Amino acid sequence: MANAVQDKLEDFVRDSFRSGKSRADIEKALEAAEWTADQIRGALRAYADVECPIPVPRPRPQLSSRVSSTQWPFSSEIQPMVRP
Repeated sequence: MANAVQDKLEDFVRDSFRSGKSRADIEKALEAAEWTADQIRGALRAYADVECPIPVPRPRPQLSSRVSSTQWPFSSEIQPMVRP
């Protein structure tokens, strides 16, 4: 969900942590603003739950742009359609 709305949610969570808010306080505020439970969990999961004066981001999985021939949906196994 990497879009402007998701970016705003992540900015809010980061800024809340920076201002000293707890996870519980942030979660309550987001619930009151009608964010879904999945969105809240995802935004909070982006930061490690560790003792540190600043928010510690977790690494995000990155997809490789390399695609092998076994992953490509148009492999050589697909035969062209021949009309009678």
